[in-house]
Amino acid sequence: MSMLMAVCAGLTLLPIGGAIDVSMLGYRTLCSFAPASTILLSYVAFSIHRYLKHSRQF
Repeated sequence: MSMLMAVCAGLTLLPIGGAIDVSMLGYRTLCSFAPASTILLSYVAFSIHRYLKHSRQF
């Protein structure tokens, strides 16, 4: 699950020619909220990873 979120975070930065809106970075990306969406998805991936790693210790 955390790997899927990490991959999705990376995908938000990909340039897409057919995108409607320009992102905060100044070019057309898969997600027009990049880099905010990248940071949020990276945080969620890290949080899930830490939770799953901690829950396996018990």
